Amino acid sequence: MPTVEPRRGAPPLDEASLHEWLRSETLALARIASPSGREEPLAAHVERTCGQLGLRCQRVIGEQRLAGLVVTAPQFDALRSPEATELALCAHLDTIVPPRQRVGPPLAEDRWPARPYAGGGWLAGLGVLDDKGPVACALAALALARRRGLPPAAPVAVLLTCDEEEGGSGSALLARLCRPRRVVVLEPTELRICTRAAGAVELEVEFRGIAAHAAVPEAGDNAVERAARFVAALDELPLTQLRDPLLGPARASCLELVGGWPLYAVPDAARVRVEARLVPGCSVARAIAEVELAAARQGGRVRVCERAEPWSLPHSALAEQLAQALHSEGRPALEGGMHSWTDAHNFVAQGVRDAVVFGPGELALAHTPQERVELRELCDAARVLARLLVSESAPAASPNRT
Repeated sequence: MPTVEPRRGAPPLDEASLHEWLRSETLALARIASPSGREEPLAAHVERTCGQLGLRCQRVIGEQRLAGLVVTAPQFDALRSPEATELALCAHLDTIVPPRQRVGPPLAEDRWPARPYAGGGWLAGLGVLDDKGPVACALAALALARRRGLPPAAPVAVLLTCDEEEGGSGSALLARLCRPRRVVVLEPTELRICTRAAGAVELEVEFRGIAAHAAVPEAGDNAVERAARFVAALDELPLTQLRDPLLGPARASCLELVGGWPLYAVPDAARVRVEARLVPGCSVARAIAEVELAAARQGGRVRVCERAEPWSLPHSALAEQLAQALHSEGRPALEGGMHSWTDAHNFVAQGVRDAVVFGPGELALAHTPQERVELRELCDAARVLARLLVSESAPAASPNRT
């Protein structure tokens, strides 16, 4: 697989330059469009950056497309030594694609800024939070760790995946090829340590009715009204009674309702897209069955689009090491739960038994025009992860986590 070797005499990143480097590099990454399936230009930029940082970077090609990048210290090959990787940091290169009509000037609350920007100690724009700020953090952490004494053959890696926002094929392949013993997946958690994650089911429900002139709606069967009654019933599904102390309740939400037409007539078709968030103890099968029953009551037909079971790893030594690193950097070590599907699901499915989701920023801002991340939090995350990399083989203390 193609490899970019580190440049000789590459200037190491240090504490003094970290703040400005993260600012400029996150903006540089965010200004390169990388929707799922089109990550190549961004990957080329990352390869050049790795060379400048004195890091080794290898491309991984999946089914005729880029699956991701594997970044290591100069003398370690994570691909030739499967199962030798003790610890991996994972972030993704791709982003969502916002609707064209919702892209506009900075500071318009209902528009994604056409160009990411910095201001007031924050970085804003598509990708700065999810997940290009974390990509920069991971690279900075490995470069800082090298400066702090991480050996050139240290069995640690940064895995940068493609296709996270769509099918997750990048992390599925990298998990199989590298097989790290432990992994920290970088996603917005407000620097909380997440050892459990919600599952998810995405479904489409179609409703058929009978068209009729709008002046005599009783002569028809309004498919949009059927769909609306189905959406209203989602809050009453039995699964909503299940609650996790860190993830909150299981629930099903309407993401899209499409129906109606400009004709002066009762609509005869409607479609609803539903996302069900599952907590540990609520299976994918149960969620599908409950949605199917609610849809059937309104004459709807269900198609399952994506599914992922929830996971929980409550006795995580990696979480304790991460907590110690946070304390050492003057940050509290707080527990959390990841409400969204992440690449961690694929690593857990491949048998990784110590996985944590952790990163800067607030998840609620991702996938929205308000996407932003605080630069100070990016710096804190990079320092914490660098400390974790350096100490990864040392016995971890067990500070209390709240």
